[in-house]
Amino acid sequence: MALPTRIFDAGKIDEISEYLSKSPARQAVFDCIYRRGNRPKSAEYIAGLTKLTKVRVLQIATPLAHKGYVIEQKENGKKSFLKQKDLVSSRDKILRLARNRKRLKALADAKLGKVHVTVKVNGQKSIRVDAITIDSIDNFSKAHKIPATNAKVRNISPKRLRENVFKYGVANVLGDQGSFTDWGGEKNDLYSDYVKISGKRIRTAIAFKGIATKPPLTIKKLGKNGDQIPRLFSSSAEVFLVQFEGQISEAVIEQMETYAVRKSKETGKLIRFGVIGAEDSSRLRVAYPQSFVAS
Repeated sequence: MALPTRIFDAGKIDEISEYLSKSPARQAVFDCIYRRGNRPKSAEYIAGLTKLTKVRVLQIATPLAHKGYVIEQKENGKKSFLKQKDLVSSRDKILRLARNRKRLKALADAKLGKVHVTVKVNGQKSIRVDAITIDSIDNFSKAHKIPATNAKVRNISPKRLRENVFKYGVANVLGDQGSFTDWGGEKNDLYSDYVKISGKRIRTAIAFKGIATKPPLTIKKLGKNGDQIPRLFSSSAEVFLVQFEGQISEAVIEQMETYAVRKSKETGKLIRFGVIGAEDSSRLRVAYPQSFVAS
């Protein structure tokens, strides 16, 4: 199978290495896509080899494709990912640098004289999106230390909480003491500027789906008219999350990515999006048991 061709210079290779260096999971997904044959690899296949969940794989591989580091394709209606031809020979170098922060810093120091600018073509704003998880959020630091394989996570009881319990639990962990009343036309279930990422507070809009919604969570189940994600992204925020204690369909993540790209194009800002699925919801409950107490 012929691979797509795209030219990558040394600067781009350093950029990819820097991006991968921030997450071992990113490195694992990138390595899986590039190391095992030329055929496109499904999210399920990558998940099986990396021991990550399918949702986590999509949260990593989709931005890799958006940045042009891999190729995204659709096979039988599902996403699959393919290596870039001109990156194959640089794979080992990229991963070595990604796993060697000192070497990356040395390269960056050597380029201090270089000026980096964002170019806007025909007056259009730059598009920057990033798929995140609870491990990206400083406020959830205690959960970062708890793996999805933890016995307490696997055996959490009850398996699911009411929407309000989880919503106010997250608000409590964030340190937000506001009142969040549901009504039919709301843009979001929780809007907060207490979320911190890399030490910076960022306005965040979150949608919660509780035990009234049966798994899997699909677009049709997000709002009476399946319009909850568009309404969520109409919020004046830069981080957008959907929480559900159950399986979240790939279509939900794809729609969130679409609206994140649109939001970034409109605002020129970095837009982060992600889901808090069953495993991550349980990790939060285990890490902060006093915040998630059903009354």
